[in-house]
Amino acid sequence: MEAEQSEDDFDSYKLARDHYKACINEEKLEELGVEPMQRKLKEFGGWPVVEGDKWKSENFSVWDWTLRMNAEGFGKDHLIDFDVGPDDKNSTSRIIEIDQADLGMSREYLIKGFEDKDVQHYFRYMVDTAILFGAKPEDAKRELKDSLLFEIELAFTTAAREDRRNSTQLYNPTTAGEAKTHEGLPSSWTEFCRKMFKDSTAIKIDEDEKINIASPEYLENLGKLITKTDKRTLANYLAWRAIKPFMTLLNEEARKIRQRYRKALLGIQVETPTWKRCVEEIGFNNFDSSNFIYVASSMYVKKYFKPEAKKEMIELTDYIRKAFEDIVLPSIDWMDEKVKEKAKKKLAEMDQFIAYSDEFLNKEKIDELYQGLEISENDLFGNSLKIYRFWRTFIYNRYLRAHLKCLTYLIKFYRHFI
Repeated sequence: MEAEQSEDDFDSYKLARDHYKACINEEKLEELGVEPMQRKLKEFGGWPVVEGDKWKSENFSVWDWTLRMNAEGFGKDHLIDFDVGPDDKNSTSRIIEIDQADLGMSREYLIKGFEDKDVQHYFRYMVDTAILFGAKPEDAKRELKDSLLFEIELAFTTAAREDRRNSTQLYNPTTAGEAKTHEGLPSSWTEFCRKMFKDSTAIKIDEDEKINIASPEYLENLGKLITKTDKRTLANYLAWRAIKPFMTLLNEEARKIRQRYRKALLGIQVETPTWKRCVEEIGFNNFDSSNFIYVASSMYVKKYFKPEAKKEMIELTDYIRKAFEDIVLPSIDWMDEKVKEKAKKKLAEMDQFIAYSDEFLNKEKIDELYQGLEISENDLFGNSLKIYRFWRTFIYNRYLRAHLKCLTYLIKFYRHFI
């Protein structure tokens, strides 16, 4: 990551290196402090606990905030998880899925209640962060307790992991027009989906659009919870959830606050070194596809793998396959000829993945993946929002109505990391 760009490097390598430079530039991070995040929050109307009496509840809408968070690059799974993925009953097509939210702390902790010592560590994390952003300590404790109590109730509305193992129960297909809504939820799922895809002009959502409501009971309970909860509490909670994933991308004090929480909860004694945190941010030793994981993999393959070694392994496995077909299979006496023919067919169709996918060495394909993405050497926070938006648009545009065969090389990439 610290090497200078050479003539043999792919254009996308420079994007990853610029993002890495922004990550290790601690002087710039200290200069910016939490201001980049504060500025974004103010665009949303501000974090009430910080804004105090200046915050106006009449300007706040839970679902407008959710849509804006997604549009700006902060994610969209704080109240519901909105995603696009393979249809469980037809893997050649893609479907919109609406599911229960992800939480800021694991459900298993939160359902123990506010007084639990681990939940208290989480509460201190919230309060310390709010104070860092300018809140008065007494306001932070009072207001964020209400937000945490909301999140605890939210945790109780979600299903436990052991209750979500039956995929059939999570498959409840309907259409956007027919999907049930309740008080507190978007008045129209069709319109909500349209707004989620507003940056993807090629996608047209109508009343007949197929969607899967993975957790109908959760949505009904969520609507009731939102209806009875004060807007200020909801806004405080959503602002906190927007900030939390970005604490490692802000200044040293923000990272210290996060580290105190990790030490108290998980026993992690020392913060991850900057260089290690930053190479993980790029995609090394990190299986999040919404970063530079394909660039990182390409760089690693070019540096450390010898093509002739892969060639030898392919020849070896081809030899084993051939020996199985010509020597082993004919000698098996518990298979009749009909079954042996099926075994041969299965052997011929069985794919193999050795060392790396050849696409990692294909400049055109790797660069094409990141075409249109712009990265700065001095704006880690801004880069992260851009990267999220870039991959969100990519997924929405290329996955929603695409057949999987149109994404062969991406699928091969994923298989190397799963």
